[in-house]
Amino acid sequence: MTPFGKFRIFEDAVLYITITKLKSQLDIIPILKNRLPSGFFAFWQISVLNGLFLWYAFFMKKIAVIIYGPPGSGKGTQANLLAWKKHLYHFDTGAFFEHLVHHNSSNKKNKTIQKEKELFDKGKLLTPSWVLKIVKDKVKKTAKVGLSIVFSGSPRTLFETYGNEKTKGLVPELESLYGKKNIHIFSLAVDPKDSLERNKVRLICSFCGLQAMGQKCGKLSECVFCGGKLAKRALDDPKNIETRISEYLNRTKPIEEALEKHGHKINKIDGTSLPYEVSERILKVIGSE
Repeated sequence: MTPFGKFRIFEDAVLYITITKLKSQLDIIPILKNRLPSGFFAFWQISVLNGLFLWYAFFMKKIAVIIYGPPGSGKGTQANLLAWKKHLYHFDTGAFFEHLVHHNSSNKKNKTIQKEKELFDKGKLLTPSWVLKIVKDKVKKTAKVGLSIVFSGSPRTLFETYGNEKTKGLVPELESLYGKKNIHIFSLAVDPKDSLERNKVRLICSFCGLQAMGQKCGKLSECVFCGGKLAKRALDDPKNIETRISEYLNRTKPIEEALEKHGHKINKIDGTSLPYEVSERILKVIGSE
């Protein structure tokens, strides 16, 4: 368990879709549960759900979604909402690498990871080649089990996006795994000043990972959902926020132009609207493309 909620790797996404989504749609399960022995039912339930998941993974259209935006623009929130609505796996690379450099005790003597930790703690982007290798490996595993995927802010550098002559970038990898026409890219427009203010007041539940944001939330000490303790992320340290915004503007924002040159449409959306309004616009675009 990390300080900001249990990190879900792709296996957890499979479990989430199999049990939470498919199980809720099986009206026959409650009926059979009352008529069959508990042991038999448990075996039957697991077998049926696994079979349905394989059916779901085989027949459902696979998509890959990238949501861009400055720190505090709500891209993580939108990725989570999209994951719930469309049965996607949200590969939160920010949370993944935070866990890797901060909360995995086995990495304390790893020189490479300790070097990346120094960058992370300063609000700097991590080494692109190192990030790309890890992310591509996770993406391949995600696609292999039949899951669609959504990223919140990744890839964050041009190298991560398109690589070079020797290294295949993340976007070409996504194109080969999901098909170019099935990649949807969004950019949430939020003024840097608003981004700065949002990050200053953002709190994260230490148990479930739910975000609390706004001046009123600053007065809360417990999560309104699970009662867990609210705390600031290391990334939201005031001394790091401006660095993160600068990194985004100088190293991540230019990726959008590169993507357009390679034939990808950037769907620009006002990120200052209410979260559900932003989500509805994203879903509308995905449904129409």
